Amino acid sequence: MQLRLSDGTKIEIENGIFERKDATGRTIEERPATAADLALFGLAGGSVDGERPHGTRDGGGIVAKLEVSGGNIEITYTDGWKEEIEGGRYELKDALNRTVVERPVRPADRDRLFGAVR
Repeated sequence: MQLRLSDGTKIEIENGIFERKDATGRTIEERPATAADLALFGLAGGSVDGERPHGTRDGGGIVAKLEVSGGNIEITYTDGWKEEIEGGRYELKDALNRTVVERPVRPADRDRLFGAVR
């Protein structure tokens, strides 16, 4: 997740780490992300403890980023959750990049994720 400010400063939260970079891309602050940091991205509430705000544990919502490479796909949602199919495996990660589900990919996973490409 990234947030770019009007002065060129960039704030990122990745793998549960908060990072602030100046306009040149130099890291000026790096630390574990807090609930207040997540609130900047609209992730306050249930997402902090691994639950989606509405209480479900599956991916979905508004797509923020979509990457496709051959038979692999990664979808990141605006709430920070991520679904990925890679090498025959399905993985669901929460907003802190913690793995919630990891298993062999199912046909329904492929249909749902690749359906976002159409």
